[in-house]
Amino acid sequence: GIRVLDWTQFQAGPVAGMLLGDLGADVIKIEERTGGDLGRGVVATGGKEFAAVARNPYFEIGNRNKRSVTLDLRKEEGRDIMYRLAEKSDVFLHNFRQKAVEQLGLQYEVMSRLNPRLVYAQVSGWGPKGPDKDDPGFDPAALGRSGVWSLITEPGRDFQWPQGGYADQMGAFTAAYGILAALIAREKT
Repeated sequence: GIRVLDWTQFQAGPVAGMLLGDLGADVIKIEERTGGDLGRGVVATGGKEFAAVARNPYFEIGNRNKRSVTLDLRKEEGRDIMYRLAEKSDVFLHNFRQKAVEQLGLQYEVMSRLNPRLVYAQVSGWGPKGPDKDDPGFDPAALGRSGVWSLITEPGRDFQWPQGGYADQMGAFTAAYGILAALIAREKT
């Protein structure tokens, strides 16, 4: 009975929505009309055999258990559809930089006016406030800033690249966990 609007791309955001879908939520993936989720273009570095595969496992795994719609959120008609969906949803999940969210009119203040019970969740590398709020936050940057890279690389050796988007995965699990806690709190308050 929980509906999630999932306006995310690449890994951390989509995996958070995927986890909610795995638990039975009705997740509606919102993609940009002409190019879709940029994660659709990610290919593995494992070899030529992957390039021959018509489907993209990186995208499909992180977006399983979701329905999908494309919207041009730069146009009023696209935003109106998003607003109507938000009025009937329980969660709005995104992982876009604050500046982009504000330019499109999808910030918390707007969305919560449409639906005061809406759980608004932003997966962000550096948070919605502060000097780095509009900097991109991909997995390697988070690994470096958090100090995780120093834990997996021995001094004097070449750095070890952890596979699988370790920081993005942890961000996704943390976001899904926080959303679940917010839904419980919403029901009790």
